[in-house]
Amino acid sequence: MNLKAKLLMRAKAISVWWGIYLILGCCAGFSLKVLWGFLFVSGSADKFDVGVFVPLLIVGSFILAVLSYIISLAVHNAPRRRLVRKLNAIIAKNGLCREYTDLLTLNCRGDMKNQCLAELAFAYTADGNHASAKSTLGQVDVVSVLDIAQSTGDYCTAAYYYSAAVLIYLASGDGALADTAYENGKFYIEAMENDEFNVWTKAVYLLEAKGKEAAEVFADGIRRKRLNRCKSKLKSSSVCVMKAHVLNALGRREEAEAAAHRAAECTVSAEAERRVGEILRGLNAPAEAQNM
Repeated sequence: MNLKAKLLMRAKAISVWWGIYLILGCCAGFSLKVLWGFLFVSGSADKFDVGVFVPLLIVGSFILAVLSYIISLAVHNAPRRRLVRKLNAIIAKNGLCREYTDLLTLNCRGDMKNQCLAELAFAYTADGNHASAKSTLGQVDVVSVLDIAQSTGDYCTAAYYYSAAVLIYLASGDGALADTAYENGKFYIEAMENDEFNVWTKAVYLLEAKGKEAAEVFADGIRRKRLNRCKSKLKSSSVCVMKAHVLNALGRREEAEAAAHRAAECTVSAEAERRVGEILRGLNAPAEAQNM
């Protein structure tokens, strides 16, 4: 997420907490003023001072709002971080397997339901199971995803959903659906263009849908971006494969070969190994032809 979007998201969240504490503070202030009127004679030195209370209310409620936001963020993200650690452990040990998809399925509930469904759909397509990928993607409550994105300013799930949708439809040969998914999610994908998964998803889409020229212009811009690496091993592996694919198609042999070798080192499925193998064989073919 770019800095502007990140600041806007945090400002929205803090403003909600601030509003809550201001309302509670006003109620408390009114109660105190009434209580003061009962306990002390009007005009005494102990009269309730509104001029002192209001600035204290504003500053104090803001501090409480910031603290509440930090605490709520930590509590909200804790289950997600634990799940990512478990998924990465499975990938490291067994690759993309039934245990991985079962764990995601088990967590498709509550606040993480839509995100886990999108990740499960992408896991299926990364393993070459396109029918299950599209079926699972269809279970995502897109209205809820977009409502949360617009109300909180957190575009992470929306961007990931549309990126996954684009890749799933491209992999299954549904170009028209990929175009629709990209156009619908373009705002969210571009808002999260400091995430390497979204960046390389866009590069793949531009290559497949708009041609080499559009992809090359975008790929040149990627070099100037400071990207956040994926915490998920599945997404990180997929980024390496996408990068090798795009650079190979653009004729950047050395960069493509380096990316392909990195992808080969972290492949998580037979489908990924097949794709990387095809790229490496294509890169080695010209050199072999010259030696003949």
